[in-house]
Amino acid sequence: MNPTRTQDLRAEKTTQVLNRFLDGSGWSRKELQEENGISYGTISILLNNLERAGVIALDRLDESQGGRRAGRYRIVPTFRVFAQVEIRSYGFNWSVRDMTGQEIAGGIIVDDHSRDINSNLADVLATVVAALPAAEIPGERLHSVGIALPGHYRREDDAVIKPSTPRIGELTICSVVRKYFGGKLLVESDVNAAAFFDLERVLGTGRTAGASRGTVLYLITTADGIGASLFINGAIHYGATGHAGEIHMYPVSTDDGWKTLGDCLDPTVMAARVGIAGQDQPRFDQLRTMIWTGRAATERQYPHVVDAFAQAIYLLDSVLDPDSIVIAGLYCGYGPRLSRDVSRRLLEVSEPELMNNVEIHQSDGSEGLAMSGLFRMQTQHWAQVARFSG
Repeated sequence: MNPTRTQDLRAEKTTQVLNRFLDGSGWSRKELQEENGISYGTISILLNNLERAGVIALDRLDESQGGRRAGRYRIVPTFRVFAQVEIRSYGFNWSVRDMTGQEIAGGIIVDDHSRDINSNLADVLATVVAALPAAEIPGERLHSVGIALPGHYRREDDAVIKPSTPRIGELTICSVVRKYFGGKLLVESDVNAAAFFDLERVLGTGRTAGASRGTVLYLITTADGIGASLFINGAIHYGATGHAGEIHMYPVSTDDGWKTLGDCLDPTVMAARVGIAGQDQPRFDQLRTMIWTGRAATERQYPHVVDAFAQAIYLLDSVLDPDSIVIAGLYCGYGPRLSRDVSRRLLEVSEPELMNNVEIHQSDGSEGLAMSGLFRMQTQHWAQVARFSG
C-alpha cells in the first residue's frame, strides 16, 4: 500500500480551504482553523501559498479581541473565470462568471434554423471568448466551459443522444468548443446541473448539493420537457447507462384519458391543450404567465398535473426510496399548493401508510438554474485540482 504523502494531504486541505472562499465570504486565519479543524500553522502555510499565487488577498483589517489587528482574506474574483452555455430548443443562454459567481457578461442567442446548429454554437463560443477582453480579463484566466443540454452527452463519440429535439441531436459539442477553447469542457444534463444548484437552495444544505440529506429525487418540468435526477449523499447518481432519468414515459392513468407522464406534463402538449399556438419560445412564456395568473384554462389542467406527479412519484419512490423529493420548474407556477396537493394525492393513490413519511418540496425557480449549477460544478472541479505549494 502506498503511504499518504504530505503533499497529498496538503492538497486535500487546500481544497477544503478554497471551498470556504467560493461564496465570496471573508475569513481570518483563526476562523478557518476553527471551521476546518486544521492546525493554525497549516492554515497559515496554506493561506500564504494562496496569497502568493494571487488566489486570495487581504481584504481588510479587523480588531481582534486582544487588540491586535487580524487579517481577513477573500478570494480574488477574477483569478479565474468560468463560462456556461445552456442549450435550449429556442437557442443558447450564455454567461461568464467570476470566482464568486458574479456574472461578468451574458445573454441569449436565438438558434437560427437557417444555419447548421453547430455553426450557431460556434457563434456562441466566439461571443464568450470575445467577452473576456471586453471585460479586460486575459483569455488564459478562463478555466472551463460548461454546457448543459436537454439530452445526454456521449463523450466517446461526441454525440448527443435522447435530445429534446432532433436538431439538438445534431450537435458535436467537443469539436465546436475545441476550435475556440483548449481548456476543460464540462457537458452535463440540464436536469442534473439544475438540481446541483437548486437542491442546496430548497433543502438548505451546505455547498455540495444534497449533502447530508441521504437520497434526493429531483423532478423538473421545463420548456424542453420533463426530467429527473437522483442524488445520493450529495453526488449525482448516473445509473448503469450514465444518464439522468427519463421519466416522460412513466405510465399514469388520469380521468381525461392520458396514459403517460409526458401526456400530462409535456409543456408542448400543455400549451396546445390551453389554446396556445406556435412553436417558438414565447408560447412557453405565455403558458408560464397563464399558470402564474391563475387563468381558467390552466386551472382546469391543475388536477391532472397533481394526479400525474403523484402517480409518477409513487412509482419512483417505490423503487428508489428517496429521503426527499423536490419538484421544480414550469408547473411550480401553480404556487405553494402544488407540493401540498401532490402529497395528499400521493396518499390516495398509494398503498395504505406506504407514503406517510415522504417529504415533498417544491422550487418555483427554473430559469438560470442549469447555468448556476454548471458554475458550481466548475468551481468545485477547479478547487479539487488546484495545486498551490510553497
